[in-house]
Amino acid sequence: MNQQVAMEYRSSKVSVIIVAILFALELTLLFFGMQRGNIGLAITSIVVSSLIFLNFFCLSVHVSRDGVLLSFGVGLIKREVALEDIQRMDLVPNSSITSLYDPKREHALRLSLRSGGAVHVAVGDARRMMEVISGLNRR
Repeated sequence: MNQQVAMEYRSSKVSVIIVAILFALELTLLFFGMQRGNIGLAITSIVVSSLIFLNFFCLSVHVSRDGVLLSFGVGLIKREVALEDIQRMDLVPNSSITSLYDPKREHALRLSLRSGGAVHVAVGDARRMMEVISGLNRR
């Protein structure tokens, strides 16, 4: 029986590390603002850390025939890579930066681009993403 590879991949991961750091930062700034009697500092710190949280608390990846879409937080910050821009794919060790969203993964997927740049994807199953991207590029 002919087994067909699914031509789409999705994964999303909340960064517990980023959430914990921002929560601790928010509590610290709130504490110091209240200690000094500066309610404006306390409110400003809550607003700023909340905006940072909303933009970076999670990372989602979506691979489809349109390309690879990386979306941070609520989706205001995105990175799109067209399939035809991908020159090469490699599994690379998960670094301290890329592991912020998925620290248990040993490998990240590095997409080497025709422009000379690279995009590292460290959320989800890197091997599965490679399969889907390869399958879509063959079409």
